[in-house]
Amino acid sequence: MKKWYLVAALIVFVLSILSTAWADPVIREIYYQKKTTLTYPKTYTFRFSLWTDETSTDPLEMVWSEEKPVVMKSGTIKTYLG
Repeated sequence: MKKWYLVAALIVFVLSILSTAWADPVIREIYYQKKTTLTYPKTYTFRFSLWTDETSTDPLEMVWSEEKPVVMKSGTIKTYLG
């Protein structure tokens, strides 16, 4: 009886490893959109950043930053960050 438990546990272990091996990779992007009063159609360069504190100005407290051109096709900024 103990042998069957061991075999069942081994099967579950192997299947869990295979399922993570076949899983889709983690996408490290987030979708950002924000309504704006900027004119369109036009391309703007935006700088997005993430800070440790909402009042931080010290560059050492910046967690992440990205600068990119965004093509405005409507009154909403739409882009992927990451």
